[in-house]
Amino acid sequence: MESPRPLLLSRSAVILGLIAALALVFGTLLVSTVAHRSIADAQERATHAQSSLLAIQQVRATITEAETGQRGYLLTRDETYLQPYREAAARYENELAALAQQLAGHVEIQSTRLELDALLREKFNEIAHSISLRQRYGIGPALNVVESDAGARTISEIRTRLNRLEAHELDEMSAHSASAVHRSRMFQQLSVGLVALTVLLGIGAAWWLVRRIHELEKLVTVCAWTHRVKWQGRWMSFEEYLDRRFNLHFTHGMSDEAAEKMQAQIRLLPPIEDDDEPVSPKKKRNR
Repeated sequence: MESPRPLLLSRSAVILGLIAALALVFGTLLVSTVAHRSIADAQERATHAQSSLLAIQQVRATITEAETGQRGYLLTRDETYLQPYREAAARYENELAALAQQLAGHVEIQSTRLELDALLREKFNEIAHSISLRQRYGIGPALNVVESDAGARTISEIRTRLNRLEAHELDEMSAHSASAVHRSRMFQQLSVGLVALTVLLGIGAAWWLVRRIHELEKLVTVCAWTHRVKWQGRWMSFEEYLDRRFNLHFTHGMSDEAAEKMQAQIRLLPPIEDDDEPVSPKKKRNR
């Protein structure tokens, strides 16, 4: 004999379904939150690398402006050429501080940055010295300073350090961008998997419900006289049928209509005499 089955779904099945649905909802929410934070972190790191590249480019532009102003003044002694140099000399310290702040988290390139700071200060001192010689002694001594091996070596070292820092930040930006793309794809696949699992569970639950409803829609053979139900080859009461098939339990009572019929039948019954009741003298004379 088959074990009793619930009418539609058992209590344990409903509880498991609710737990699974909540788990999927919270799982999707958790994946979405982690994905958002992870991608935002990767994008923030890539943006920081871009800011570091801009700071490096600003330092490069500043030293170029200083050299341009220096050479223009040394060749022409026109004071207007000193304006770019003066502006560059006024801001390069702040630019070095900003660059140091941008690269503070990169221990591996701190030595390169410190070397760059020293070389830039040396170069600006050299430029100031050549301008001073041009003002005092003419173009010859000033050009000797500019064309010396020391000056050329200093600017070459500065460009080497700048290129090294720039390459490091480009690698950092590429790595973080690739990481953001990888994480985005990974979390996208995970989200698609959760959605697919949700759809499959929904289809499975719908199929089960349709199947159970289809079973309930089948005709049940009921005796027209005794109102007993035929199930699995034997006749049984309707209560027993529901108990065996759907595990439904019953208690009995009496409807108002049945109670009225019973009371009417009781009123039609003849009165019941009690043999133990004493007979009165009047009844004895009649006897």
